[in-house]
Amino acid sequence: MGATAPTCSGASCSRRTAIPVAHSFRAAHHPPQSAQLRIWQQKSGTSSRATCLHGAGISTHAVSEQDDLAHMADWLRQRGGGVDRVTLGDFDMGGFTVRGLVATETLPQGSALITVPLACTLRDDNVPEAYPGAPWNVNMAAFLMEQRAAYEADAGSEWSPYIASLPAGVDGPLTLTETEVDAIQYPQAVRAVRAYRAFARDAYEQWESHQQGQQGGDSWDRFVWALHMVQSRTIRLAVLGCRAMIPAVDMLNHGGPSGAVGSLALGSASWQSGGERSVMFITNRVVEAGEQVLWSYGARCNDDFFVYHGFGLADNQDEDVVLFDTVQECAEWAAHALAPSSGCGVHTLAAAGAAAATAAAAAWVGATARCAAPQVPGTSSSLMVPARTALDALAASESAATSATAATFTTPTTAGCGEQGAAAAAALARAANPLTVTRRLASFRLHQSEWGLTAAPQVPELVMRRDGCADVRLLAALAAAAGVSASGAPHDRPLSRTVSLLLTARVLSLLEDYPTTEAEDATQMQGLRTQAAGGAARPPSHEGGWGGSGEGGGGGGAGGGGGVSEGTVAYRLGKKTALAACLLTLE
Repeated sequence: MGATAPTCSGASCSRRTAIPVAHSFRAAHHPPQSAQLRIWQQKSGTSSRATCLHGAGISTHAVSEQDDLAHMADWLRQRGGGVDRVTLGDFDMGGFTVRGLVATETLPQGSALITVPLACTLRDDNVPEAYPGAPWNVNMAAFLMEQRAAYEADAGSEWSPYIASLPAGVDGPLTLTETEVDAIQYPQAVRAVRAYRAFARDAYEQWESHQQGQQGGDSWDRFVWALHMVQSRTIRLAVLGCRAMIPAVDMLNHGGPSGAVGSLALGSASWQSGGERSVMFITNRVVEAGEQVLWSYGARCNDDFFVYHGFGLADNQDEDVVLFDTVQECAEWAAHALAPSSGCGVHTLAAAGAAAATAAAAAWVGATARCAAPQVPGTSSSLMVPARTALDALAASESAATSATAATFTTPTTAGCGEQGAAAAAALARAANPLTVTRRLASFRLHQSEWGLTAAPQVPELVMRRDGCADVRLLAALAAAAGVSASGAPHDRPLSRTVSLLLTARVLSLLEDYPTTEAEDATQMQGLRTQAAGGAARPPSHEGGWGGSGEGGGGGGAGGGGGVSEGTVAYRLGKKTALAACLLTLE
């Protein structure tokens, strides 16, 4: 998610895309009749180009919104920037109508379509504090509320052209009922949404207290709107060390790494002479007239797309699932899974935990040295390797080695845990040495105060991706814990086989823990789509968001409960699909 240019932190972008038709401030009272966005159905292997709703040419669009874009373009032009050779269009993305930018003519590679002087970016380092000690996002949200109020009162806000371009409402985690939050099902997402809501409520109460009664009666709704705008539209400008909302750039929809037609750069346009630097969106290939101009928010799972942006990719090849929240949880689970029927003693749990911690730490250090992708400042990440390939290589090395290494894993004493962990990490490192190590960006951090800081904390959770890649610490921790048996005797199977079985058992247990199955979710999805196709009213939504209320899907039973939006069902279905895909890679 975010810019791929070195001047912008590609991993740190928290912008929202997928704005439904006719939902700027001026058009808010005249909503379109077309279905609003619930989720982007981007299928693997299909064309990355969206379909323009009005044929091969440029789509017509609400006049007021076109005016808003023209006014913003004039505002930028007067300050040395501009929006060139693009206009607003309505696009069919997976059966849902979204607003985006469309090329008005064929554009050669290297075309600067958007140029935004840094003075026209809304940055966290040049807005006042909302209250003493307020987090960066709350400061920006309070400033945005102030500018919105000035715009609505015709009080001459310098940001009016930008404010006019923003969606009038929101539909996201801050607007859900507790029942709707529970319907997300994925435990990590449920916890993250609740933490985000608690953060927002606490920040609002502090801001409200600081206002001393000057806020209006709808101040909570306005605060939610402003915070959502900030969270969904802010990127981190790495070179400048700040977070920024960038007008016009935040109208670019997500096309994925393969669908993006350009990237961001920090520089000066050809018509600028010695002026302030600008954030520029520059095409990296030829863009045909009538084609949607897409950007990439990065190769990542649906978590942040879903929670902070309000969309998801239905067939996201980068979807992943947290198998354990911590290394300690992983070790204790493995020790219990491998324990005899008599149970697992405290001594064994302590030994497994210590061995796993040592192994995970050593594996992280080794993988970091072999990872070509650098850590992006201000982000947290996991280091991923192909699990099946690593385990096959480990199996080959085990069969060729003596039993001395395997014996190293079998002493269930806390004194020997360091040696056990080091041996487990070393064995996996030897097996995985030729493998490519990739970074997986951590989810659910974009509302936290440390997001964007130079020194972000290490990710505690251990994940596995649908393509079979796993956090290297997960494999090392399971290998170390597997060597600590309840009896102290070696297991009667190779270490590689034990780790593979543990991974399979964990994935199966997580699938079984969900209250609905893949089949039930698929049935509910079909019911919701049939209902929409038949003209039934969808739940009311401000921004085409994913929360939903009111209408239930078809299908009945556990898969057809009411009060759940299509986006929510699709998100949790994606997690189950990812787990099922992981199983196939472990066979």
